Amino acid sequence: MRNLETFNSEFQPESGNRPKEENELLGSKEGDRRSLFRKAYESKMARILVILGMLGIGGKINLAEPQRFSSPAAKHETFERARFELGKLEQKFTSVIEIPNPQNRYILHIGQMHGGNTLEETRRGAEIYDEDLSHIIEKQKDVESLLMWLADKHQVRDVFVEGVDQTLITFIEKIKSHIISRPDGTKNNPPMRWNELMYLSSFASIPQEGLTDQQRAFLLYLATCNVTEEKEKLIRSYHDYQANNGNVLPEYVRLFKAWGETSRLDGIVTSLSNMGKEMAEQDLLKNDRIYIWGGAMKLYLEGKIQVHPAETIESNETAFAKYPGGEMTFTNEQLKDPKELEKLRAIIEERQAISRKGHEIREDKALDLIVHSPDFETRQFFPLIYGLGHDFKENVGKLNEQISNKVGLIRIDYKEKR
Repeated sequence: MRNLETFNSEFQPESGNRPKEENELLGSKEGDRRSLFRKAYESKMARILVILGMLGIGGKINLAEPQRFSSPAAKHETFERARFELGKLEQKFTSVIEIPNPQNRYILHIGQMHGGNTLEETRRGAEIYDEDLSHIIEKQKDVESLLMWLADKHQVRDVFVEGVDQTLITFIEKIKSHIISRPDGTKNNPPMRWNELMYLSSFASIPQEGLTDQQRAFLLYLATCNVTEEKEKLIRSYHDYQANNGNVLPEYVRLFKAWGETSRLDGIVTSLSNMGKEMAEQDLLKNDRIYIWGGAMKLYLEGKIQVHPAETIESNETAFAKYPGGEMTFTNEQLKDPKELEKLRAIIEERQAISRKGHEIREDKALDLIVHSPDFETRQFFPLIYGLGHDFKENVGKLNEQISNKVGLIRIDYKEKR
């Protein structure tokens, strides 16, 4: 299955059940499309601020806040063949060195399949190509394995991801910070953190106006990961406290002293376990559905890698003006009719051909973000997760004409089943 190449469907004008004539005219001029994008973006920012307020998180969103990057690996690997050797993962992926680099510095374009902003949108998109959610989940599990292999073998833990802009990262980081500490910087004690996680999961488990399925899934999974971590820290700290080995943080010492002679450990551990199970069984998470929105984002929410935007609001606004106007809609009846399905596929191919100019703008911006990231001069690999329909060869060629410390390009794709 290939996903429709819309850079962020939150920013697509909604056609709904409008008359055909209106859909054809919607966003027909570049200026009109820029205006539509800007309105959608401002609406998104307003929604995020409202959501943060509902979670008790105040203050402004600072999109200029520096991103966190891992330290670059001390040693660069060398290649003896014209491909990137992936070990056991070569059963899942193919790799081709599209632009060689004598210094062995490479952008790794990892092609991906991914879902849309809602479960229903993702299901319908998959059905066009006779696939289902399990196909996307399987492919994103493979991406997850690839990223963990890069982290373990090459110490690469910074990944640039399509569909991620700074608003999303800042939104999640704000919530992470709120779980840990209060607005004045005072650290939350364990019970306060547990309450914050309970409220976050309750909030995200219910559809909220202005909150997409994707965003709700991220919040639920973030809460799930934190509940698991809190439970493990509690058990470990209590055992250390009983052993009197001096390894217990003061916040846990105070908690255990407040318990007195009667241990409440079992009851609290059970409550945290039940909370985690309830979250994992939510419709957006059960059956591994978190993968629909990317193995990279899953690892980021688990704290195993750092995810960085591969696009910006400004570049998307420019790219949006180049894409075909209006949103593509289709009915369940069309999906069941083979002839209608063929028509839809033809329309998609045509729209993707027209979209090339928009693609190029977004691809150039992704490379620009990589070049201007910390330690660009000393890093060897720059994983870039971007859709299968994108081709970065010309973009990297143009980039190398402008920079002194040049980079190569390796394309990593899913291996087709025979």
